[in-house]
Amino acid sequence: MISYEEVYAKLVKDSQINSYLDEADMTTKAKKEFLMYIIIQTLKYGKNAQGSVANLPHDYVVIDIESTGLARDKDEVIQLSAIKYYNDKQVEQFDTFVKPVQPLTGFISNLTGITAQMLEDAPTFHEIASSYRSFIGNYPIVGHNIVRFDIPFLKANGMTFGDNRLIDTFLLAKTKRVTASKYSLPTLKNYFDIHNRSHNSLNDCKTTAIVYQHLAADELASVLVKNHHQSIFDHQKVVVYGTFEGISNSQMKQLVVKYGGRVTQEISKDVDIFIDGEKLENGPSLEEKTAHDFFEKCGHLQIMNGGEITQRLKKIESAKWQCSGNDIVE
Repeated sequence: MISYEEVYAKLVKDSQINSYLDEADMTTKAKKEFLMYIIIQTLKYGKNAQGSVANLPHDYVVIDIESTGLARDKDEVIQLSAIKYYNDKQVEQFDTFVKPVQPLTGFISNLTGITAQMLEDAPTFHEIASSYRSFIGNYPIVGHNIVRFDIPFLKANGMTFGDNRLIDTFLLAKTKRVTASKYSLPTLKNYFDIHNRSHNSLNDCKTTAIVYQHLAADELASVLVKNHHQSIFDHQKVVVYGTFEGISNSQMKQLVVKYGGRVTQEISKDVDIFIDGEKLENGPSLEEKTAHDFFEKCGHLQIMNGGEITQRLKKIESAKWQCSGNDIVE
């Protein structure tokens, strides 16, 4: 098995990761410790629902269901969805509402966005089950929490799954030691910066596929570096003053919040960072004078050069992993 030091030697040559580490105020030793942490978190191989995480397939079907509740012995399916992937590219999808016997509760309707009217003309589960099962075929099945919920629920309603390999992204994320606060699909969606609606089974299939592809491609190192940069301001109180090259004052405030800061309007002893943009008037402003006074008296206030922080944030925003979101900076 390859050693951590050998992995480090390869990782440290990655130009994308290095470009971000260069932006951080770290010693060479600190950079190495940070990269070793990433490696240890990433290379935690184990087993998923059916076998090793090695050799994860690129051809598979992602499934998800919506139901009237969690009890498979009495609740019913109200939406069946599946998406077929070939070489990690979507090639076909199956999506249908399912008419239940019992009435839909307001809670489930609000959670899923599915109304009784949507289900009125839908097929029953037994009318559509064989078509759904045929769509899945013998492909490996990918899903989130499918081992504990979706598959047992479908089996309780008479569906069988023979020799299909089951790949549960909940267990896969846990096996890979993803450093999210928990392994629910909404949490992993935020962790990987995915912008899809939750609690609609077709959208959840798409979200699960993206999560799976991140995990299968071992992209956790880049995600960990990204999350490191998302905590640049680390919950500190920040005052944003002046104008900035290429972005407005309000856009800079949005970026501060995006990267972990708490924007405040007034300079006080509780403020941690003062971002000093271009002056709005001739000579030092009252805000700048106040910031420098607090810096001299308290010592803890950090004054950041507006031009430097603008360039740093622009560089981070232009990274490959930011392209899926709604970028603020061009």
